[in-house]
Amino acid sequence: GSIVAGFLQRKTVEADIKIVTHIDYYLDTSIVLSVLGLDSEENIIYARDLVRIILESGSTPCVHALTLREIYRILQRVEYDQAPKPGTSIQHAWAEQNLCLSDILKIKSNIEQKLQNEFNISVTTLSASRLDEIEDKYRNNMDVKALAEERGTQGEDKLRDIHDVYMRDCVQKINKDKGGLSLENQSAYFVSLNKDMIAFANRVGQLESVIHASRVVMSLWIHSSSSEKIQTLALTETMSRCFALNQTDVRRKLRLFHRQYTDGMFTKDDVSNMYTSLIR
Repeated sequence: GSIVAGFLQRKTVEADIKIVTHIDYYLDTSIVLSVLGLDSEENIIYARDLVRIILESGSTPCVHALTLREIYRILQRVEYDQAPKPGTSIQHAWAEQNLCLSDILKIKSNIEQKLQNEFNISVTTLSASRLDEIEDKYRNNMDVKALAEERGTQGEDKLRDIHDVYMRDCVQKINKDKGGLSLENQSAYFVSLNKDMIAFANRVGQLESVIHASRVVMSLWIHSSSSEKIQTLALTETMSRCFALNQTDVRRKLRLFHRQYTDGMFTKDDVSNMYTSLIR
């Protein structure tokens, strides 16, 4: 009912819409790290289920070259520090899977091939010079600065903020160039788990080209995937997402707790009580 109501409320209606049935879903960095196995077991299962669902629907999971660059730098930082930062997804995998530095280096040296050969993910390739041009162009972009300010990351490496704003612009350009002016004929999305970034990216008033991973199944339905298949895929996606997001929420709370404890905001009694509460 809400879907029908949403269509009826649209200001403009195209009587002869040619529905795009093949969609390119560009995956955000955190999802790709999970696909690569660098996360909790629940998040790994969810990310790989998401990729499988996209493939089974006849669409394409994609990873942009700039996303690969961001992942490479994250792993490069792990190599430099000789271990992942506490509270990160990679640190969770490090402890849970008993990983060592050589495991991280093996993944870092083989990311593109692993994504393509093991998971059938399409990888967009760009030259290093072209990626440098993108970084230089977006470094002083107003949206990049605004996103960094919201995140409190001013003065840090801006690649994360550059990546997110660029990917928004990238999928919007793909849709515009292919005439994707309505929901049904968009041909590309950027898929993320970061709700704050998604809200930021979609403020511009255009059609939403940046979506949460939970909306992929609905997107497939809109673009004419079989309803019988969608029913099965929706159940699988919902179950794995619930497990994954619960695990992520716990990790986020523990990271917040660790930071506040390090800053000396709690007594030892507070530590005991709050830790018990956070892991429930």
